[in-house]
Amino acid sequence: MSYSLKIELKNNPVPYKRTTQRAKFVCKDYLKYLDFKKLLQIEFRKQNGISPNQAFDSKKQYEFSLKIGFNNKKHGDADNIVKAVLDALFENDKNVLKGKYEIVAFKKAFLDLEISQYDFKEGLSYEQ
Repeated sequence: MSYSLKIELKNNPVPYKRTTQRAKFVCKDYLKYLDFKKLLQIEFRKQNGISPNQAFDSKKQYEFSLKIGFNNKKHGDADNIVKAVLDALFENDKNVLKGKYEIVAFKKAFLDLEISQYDFKEGLSYEQ
């Protein structure tokens, strides 16, 4: 089973924002981040006919491919965009074991995401 999320954005994607419990409801950047997460969840449900927390089983592993577009070269770190997307869609994103992302545009803001179940095979890919 695989899912996708393709979304055009008016503004650049919002990167993950770490905050404190105290600042959670007053920090404008954090509130913007929460709105972005909610948008991703709503769009995921519209496009896939299922909510993210119903789509992804906490006992299974997943992999993703994400293409990111920005309106301009003033943007957040791409790895923090990935973190925001995974935070929005997964109750526990430690189940995402493999992924790749790339920035593909600086003229239009969008996200193009593919998520599928990952058949994890334990192994050692390094030499000692």
